[in-house]
Amino acid sequence: MSKRKAGRVGFVAASLLCLLSLALPYGYGKEIDRWLQDNGGNWYVQPGTLSAEGQQNPLAYALYRNRFLADTGIETSSDAEQTGKQLLEKTEALAEAGALSQQAAKQARSILAEPGAQTSSKIENGFVSATYWVADEEDGTSEVVRASWQEKTGLVTFYSVSTDKETANPAEGMEAYKKYLGVDTLTDWTRSSGTEQSQYSWSQAGQLYLFCQWENGRTTLGVSSRELEAAP
Repeated sequence: MSKRKAGRVGFVAASLLCLLSLALPYGYGKEIDRWLQDNGGNWYVQPGTLSAEGQQNPLAYALYRNRFLADTGIETSSDAEQTGKQLLEKTEALAEAGALSQQAAKQARSILAEPGAQTSSKIENGFVSATYWVADEEDGTSEVVRASWQEKTGLVTFYSVSTDKETANPAEGMEAYKKYLGVDTLTDWTRSSGTEQSQYSWSQAGQLYLFCQWENGRTTLGVSSRELEAAP
């Protein structure tokens, strides 16, 4: 083989190797992402961040990982009937678990039965959010049911409904909410002083901040992944 031909062969081989090396991170990254969705609780995290106990809790790990992903989803108009059914399903699940009071659930059912609602939804990084908004043109008021949930499990990570008043004990609702989410297994939950209308709880092991409250005509509960200094 001539030196010129050998040089061409070597150049082609080197080019193919470079292209392959560029493609590997992309393919490997997709496989890692797929594996994380199925085995999130077993993935290694840099020491000093999420604890081993937190890593073993599927929801805590999913929320922790989501905290570092870019926001790419766009909330768009959705089918009112389908959105209403989804939010009603989440309402019933929370009420059955004892996380949402019967009073708030009744109000949500009433709102979701109202026709002419404006609705929207968004899917982003494995989580779904939806809004059902009904406006009263006569007095200029509006009533809203909003929720976010994990697409894979259906667990509600945020819920809010317009309510006239709330007489339920938020502390009881918060404990029921922990069990519903499956994060009650974390052993270091601490509770803030709170008030008769609001309660907050924090787990450093899971880097989870959980709240249950009635404020400004709205009953709200939710859980988010935050660092200790970022929690209110």
